[in-house]
Amino acid sequence: MTWDLRLGPFGGVINTPAADELAKNGLRYSRFHTTALCSPTRAAILTGRNHHSVGMGGVTEIATSAPGYCSIIPKIKLRLH
Repeated sequence: MTWDLRLGPFGGVINTPAADELAKNGLRYSRFHTTALCSPTRAAILTGRNHHSVGMGGVTEIATSAPGYCSIIPKIKLRLH
């Protein structure tokens, strides 16, 4: 009975009170990259950038010295200016 679902501001059925409160005050995250993994998606949401460009090409447990896979977000890319 999908017509009974109460969707949040982002169209999901999962309760997201923090995101709902931000949206209610006018802030909506609508332009970010997602991946099939949690750490890269989190890095993309936090920085607003592609996960490889912030060194999070995979989950943090598989960090390497290869570009895009070090799992350390450069300070210059912590947020969009």
